[in-house]
Amino acid sequence: MNFQRRVWPNGPIALVLANPTTDVVAGRLFVVGGSRCDGERPGIGQLLAAVLTRGTTTANAREIADAVESLGAGLGTEVQPDYFLVRFKGVSADWPALLRLAGDLVQWPTFPATEVELERRLLLEAVQQRQTQPFAAAWDALRPHLYGAHPYGQPELGTAEAIAALSRAEVQDHYRRWFQPDRLIVALAGRLEPEAVWAQIDQQFGDWRGTAPPFPLPARRFRPADAWVDHGHPQNWVLWGWPAPAIAQADAIPFHLLSVGLGDGPSSRLFVELREKRGLAYDVAATFPWRAAGSHLLAYASTAPADTETTSTVLAQEIERWQTEPLPEWEWQMLQSKVLGQHALRCQTNGQWAQALGWREAMGLPLPWDRQFAQAIQEATPQDVQRVAQTYLRQGSRAIAGSR
Repeated sequence: MNFQRRVWPNGPIALVLANPTTDVVAGRLFVVGGSRCDGERPGIGQLLAAVLTRGTTTANAREIADAVESLGAGLGTEVQPDYFLVRFKGVSADWPALLRLAGDLVQWPTFPATEVELERRLLLEAVQQRQTQPFAAAWDALRPHLYGAHPYGQPELGTAEAIAALSRAEVQDHYRRWFQPDRLIVALAGRLEPEAVWAQIDQQFGDWRGTAPPFPLPARRFRPADAWVDHGHPQNWVLWGWPAPAIAQADAIPFHLLSVGLGDGPSSRLFVELREKRGLAYDVAATFPWRAAGSHLLAYASTAPADTETTSTVLAQEIERWQTEPLPEWEWQMLQSKVLGQHALRCQTNGQWAQALGWREAMGLPLPWDRQFAQAIQEATPQDVQRVAQTYLRQGSRAIAGSR
């Protein structure tokens, strides 16, 4: 796929993928920052993202919803650790109207007091509900040990204490601080003429002025831990976590191979060993989130209380195998093929392409990263994977939620 990129003098970056094969245009507006900018008010980014669609200087919440519905389109917002996101999708003839609407959400939100209060209460309920889930309880106990004071160490939805105290004025201040033109990335894919897109973006954002401050990223400090969370659930959740590289680091490629081989799907080692061979666990997996400023490997399993220590021991032994035993050739070839197949499926639709293009820019990755990723997977060796296992998985932290 061929795409074009343009940077505006006041900061916005735009990427366009022209795909004439379908009459659907998908757009993504990234504002780099996300929940890592929450600071001492964990949850304020979640609240801001929820309220963005509740009113602008040009339309109230009902008018925004009616406009989207009349176009038969889709529009939504979210926040991730590294960025805020406004996404839309509609037929080709409507992309200018949808881009204007999405641009107004980013540039001219009004944060009506009643809507802020409603979304604040809903977010608080979600946080309180999350605390009843054993996996979430174990992860909340483990996360601070993986990140220390780093913003990634905060709960994904925020804390009940911080959310209960949030005000509309604080949300407005947070928006004004971080939503600036030099943090904006616009990515569109579909039946498009790039010059028409440039003109629309210039009209929407060309006069926007402002500069966002540097990101607050205190040093990350890993602290080994063994935490227990009492939780009245019939299954115990065992979580192990280790520090991991940022996505732009060279080690991220072999580390991704490691995470997939360890706990991604029925062919993974954890699934085979804990579920198929031993029958110790039902839910079992490992994840390596791709993040801009360092990440983690999380391996977890749900098991019966009587099998908790055995499950935890086997999980730790599987980690040790990656450090001491290079993968056999048959397993290595299967793993490479699996990762390359997953990568090829990530960009099949215009929505996936818009997401991928904007995400790469937000993460600080080069434009041809998809090709570089595939090439790096093909060139990696079992020794590379063993090396990153030895480097990053020397010592982990554990958290268990359930009943003794």
